[in-house]
Amino acid sequence: MSACKEVFGSKKYHHKDWISAETLSKSRVRKEKTAANKNTKKSIRADEGRYINGLAEAADPAAGVENMKGRYDTTKKLTGKFRKKDQ
Repeated sequence: MSACKEVFGSKKYHHKDWISAETLSKSRVRKEKTAANKNTKKSIRADEGRYINGLAEAADPAAGVENMKGRYDTTKKLTGKFRKKDQ
């Protein structure tokens, strides 16, 4: 395989003749935006994980001193379930 690569070189990709250079540049821009969007989403998920872990760590001392209000509030934040008050 290595001898073949030395003789023939690596495979080169050529674009189709009917695709314009402008379209190729638009394609590159789209790939860059997709990568940026993917990195942003990944960062948001990591931030959310750190936030949830921080809330869970804050709930541990509340459980040790039997602070029911603190535990209840933290549980509500973690589950994301908030009931509307009946009027």
